[in-house]
Parts: sequence; C-alpha cells; structure tokens
Amino acid sequence: MLLFISTSLKAQKIFTILNETNTPISGVSVFTVDNKPTLLAISDEKGIVNLALKAQANYLIHCMGYADTSINSDKLDKLSFIRLREISHPLDEISANAQLSDFVIKKPVLDKVHSIISDLPQNSNIQRVISITIDSGGYLKRLKLFCKVQVKDVAPDYRFLLFSEKNGKPDTLILPLNLKGIRSKREIVFDLMKTNYFLEKGNYFIGYETYNGKAVTKSQIHLHKDKKYITLPVVIYASEENKISFIRQNLSKWTVPKIGVRVDGKLEWEDDLKINFAYELYLMH
Repeated sequence: MLLFISTSLKAQKIFTILNETNTPISGVSVFTVDNKPTLLAISDEKGIVNLALKAQANYLIHCMGYADTSINSDKLDKLSFIRLREISHPLDEISANAQLSDFVIKKPVLDKVHSIISDLPQNSNIQRVISITIDSGGYLKRLKLFCKVQVKDVAPDYRFLLFSEKNGKPDTLILPLNLKGIRSKREIVFDLMKTNYFLEKGNYFIGYETYNGKAVTKSQIHLHKDKKYITLPVVIYASEENKISFIRQNLSKWTVPKIGVRVDGKLEWEDDLKINFAYELYLMH
C-alpha cells in the first residue's frame, strides 16, 4: 500500500539579496502575502535570507530605498540571489553660497513616557507616522524622535518615512530612501540633509519604519488582549499636541494605535487619538 502525504512546506531556502552593483543588502524584509501579510525573514549583514519555503506561496520582498519585488515560491526556489532595483527621486540643488537659516517645525513639550499598545505580534514589520503641517517650506535637515532607553535587540534599526496626505491618512511614500536613524540614550536622530529635498507647504505624515526583535526583558513586554505577549519597537515620549498618528503592520492597512482602558474591571481597546510621539523636525530656508 502506498501512502501519500501532502505538505505545504517545500524546503529550507537560502538566498542572497543584492543591489544593482551586486552589493549585499541587510535588513530586507520577506513577507508572505497570500492571506494576511506576515513577516517571515530578514536578511542579515551579508544579505542572506534563510526561509522555510512554502509550496504555492507568494512573497513580497521589501526594503526602504528599493522597489518592492513580488515572487512566487516556484520561481524563488530556482534562484540563489535576488537583485533589488534602487528607487531614485529628483534632487533639488542647495546653493553652496546661499545663506540657509534653520527653523524648527515642532518644539515638543515632553509629557510622559507612553507605550503604544496595539495588535502587533512579535517579529513584525512596523511603520508608524504622525500628521504634520508645514506652514513654510524648506529643505529637510534633521528629524528627532524622543524615546525611552531600550535594549538594542528589541529593534535593530529605524528608517525614515515621509508620506503625502490624502483624506486624513498617509498616501504616497515621498522619499523612498533607506535612511537609518542613529539612536542615543533619549532620541533617534535622522540626518536628512543628504536628501537635498525641499518640503513644500502642505500636510504630510512623518515617522519611522522598524521591526520587532525578540522580547528581552519584562519591561519591554506588554500583555495583549488575547493573553499573548507582544513587543514594542520603541517606547516614546508623548506630546499632548492634537495630531493624529497611524501605524501599520507588515505593510497592511493603516490603523490608529490602540490603547487599553479598564471599564468595569474589563480591559477594552479604543483608538488613541490624543497622545502622539514627540518630535523635532528641522528645516532650512
């Protein structure tokens, strides 16, 4: 008698992510996109991805600064490397002899440390942005996000995001740069001068992309409504300014962060529309 066993797994697949000059790219996210987008793997410092390949699955390969690549399991199984195409954007020249003065869009009043609790599973790619209004255009110079000290393993890096605004929500990614922030004890700083980008008067969403690492200490773990532990990519210093922020997991739909509220002894979840992360955005004109 023959026994046939069906399995959804094909094999362990190892491949390398390269740019157009054959340089390995680290921090590239690999998602499965057949049902709910799920982060499966991230390339290491040598651009290597180790993935449990699924049969008849579709994948999305994502990295800031590069065009997203879609590929199915049959095609991926035949490849030893994947080359990503860099996305460019038009650069505005900053005149060397021009007298550019700095000004700050937002000087924050740090209210308190605030943990944004939402439906964020471990090992997920997270994008979080806050609405901003630019009353006077200028060249991007620097962005500071104020945060609480955390163990590095919780979030390996933070990448700058700038979206246009449409109907009160984030719309098009304006600067698809792989621009990483530098984290010190109390802030994450993005050096934006290298973008040479002039931000026109208008409404935008600005923030960061990161992904969760493994929970290291209990102080970085929060109990979810389903009694499952989740990790937070950053614990922020909050500002009471009335600005709405959005978050999305694994490139799915944008949602408003949730906050847990005790009602008659029960924990209920509602949109957090009041407390947003504190930031400083420096422009030049």
